[in-house]
Amino acid sequence: MFLALSKVRTVMTGGPQKPEADLVHAEPDKPPSNADVPTPHELAQGKLGGRGVDIQRSTSTKPVAEQNHPIARDSSLKSVRPKSRAEERPGALAEQNYPIARGSSLKSVRPKSRAEERPSAREEQVKREGKLKGGRRNVAKNETSDTEAMRIEISRLRDQIQAYEAQSPALPERAGHGDILGQTFGVIANLTSIGDVRRMMDDLNDEIFQMAATVSEVDVRARLQKSSSRRWDPDMQYRMIHILGDELTRLLMIGRSHPPPDIVVQHALQTAMAGWGVKLHLYADIRDSEGPTDAARWRAITRKQLLKRGLSSDDARHSLLDCIADVLDLAILRGEGRVSRRAVEEMLAARITAVARLVIDLNRAIGIHMISEDLETGIIPPGVTFDPTTMEDTWADGSRGVSRREIVACTTGLGVQERGHDGENAVIMKPKVVLRSTLEELME
Repeated sequence: MFLALSKVRTVMTGGPQKPEADLVHAEPDKPPSNADVPTPHELAQGKLGGRGVDIQRSTSTKPVAEQNHPIARDSSLKSVRPKSRAEERPGALAEQNYPIARGSSLKSVRPKSRAEERPSAREEQVKREGKLKGGRRNVAKNETSDTEAMRIEISRLRDQIQAYEAQSPALPERAGHGDILGQTFGVIANLTSIGDVRRMMDDLNDEIFQMAATVSEVDVRARLQKSSSRRWDPDMQYRMIHILGDELTRLLMIGRSHPPPDIVVQHALQTAMAGWGVKLHLYADIRDSEGPTDAARWRAITRKQLLKRGLSSDDARHSLLDCIADVLDLAILRGEGRVSRRAVEEMLAARITAVARLVIDLNRAIGIHMISEDLETGIIPPGVTFDPTTMEDTWADGSRGVSRREIVACTTGLGVQERGHDGENAVIMKPKVVLRSTLEELME
């Protein structure tokens, strides 16, 4: 140990060294005494303990390990040196010991960029095609199962229909009616309730009453100017009989010296507007002669076309204005001329628009939005015997009973009924009528 320290000191100081044969080695069998232990000062002077032995310095420039170990002098330890940074990087040892690695791609190994990590277009296409093929297989499988489920459901429904047809002979007729309306309007459920129809009918009757009461006043009629362009039509009286009835038309034409009472003119206007708003006489004839299926088809198509072309807001306003002007011609001038249509329009523009809008909405609700129920609005024709179960007396006050022999003079309020498949009608709203006896009392 001490000898090694001396040699290290000698190498570090660079002093003259002696040949290896002259080196003095400590005897291993004899442990050194305290006197033999060199002091630091002695070590600095090259002396070995108290013996005063000088450490011969080696003149060799080789490392100590090579000087004392012959094996080390000839081995690869001769070139042992600290590794450089280039040699410390990963893969350097493989490049030194394996010639194949020095020329391989390991030499240029580096982290991949984001662009290199992304799959190529070809890889993405192959992956996408694989997904599409798998998706097609799943879709085909689902379609097969859905088709089979639909076949089972159709078979079940067919069996139910056959069972229902065997139970009820009237079912095919009803089913045809529903199919016609569903195909015509694209819906199979009601979009409007019967309660909504009742409310709309009440609003229409109230608006007609208010407008008729306004026009029938004497001072209002006096402001209506006589038209210079509109001529009296001798056939108008016969047309008005078809609209108002023969009794009401006759009362309006009686006496040219004094005008009819306001209430009679009011009832005439109400009757004319009620008949204008509902044109179902033809529908009733077709239904009775051709059956409910053909009648339902006719009703659906006709009302749809009326709403599309004939019952637009402007057309309805002009048609209603002509109806009111015709009644005023008969009630005011009575063959001596015709009232100014423009004057009537200026006086009743807002109310005419309101009535026209309500009629359009009511026809749409009954003709298009009501599918499962066959509803119809209607009036009572003049000359029919009064029936309290299907109509209502406008002037009934409960103080006197109405004889079943009474005759209806005109209808002042629209009614609603539901057509049954057995030919029976269910009354939802009774039409309001004026009896002939009441009308005669009003003329006195």
